[in-house]
Amino acid sequence: MRTTWNDNGEDKAVTSPMTGVITAFAPVADVRKTLTPELKNLEDSVLFRIDLSKGQFRFVVLFLRKYIKQLVQSLQTLIVLMISKRSLL
Repeated sequence: MRTTWNDNGEDKAVTSPMTGVITAFAPVADVRKTLTPELKNLEDSVLFRIDLSKGQFRFVVLFLRKYIKQLVQSLQTLIVLMISKRSLL
């Protein structure tokens, strides 16, 4: 992602990566039935990037908006509980 602007006659720009890595963990009954994605540099291999948002990256924004809001609410609740517990001591 790249953004540019002009600050008092001086052109400025910032470039940031356009990828996000999401990992998850879950218990499995039989590890032999799991798959691990692995990229290998083989001569006859092809890596495809499918852009479902037509260059807008909307999914990432919606995902972050939803889960960051939930995280902030959880942290606020935790802080209130910690303060309440401390005041009861």
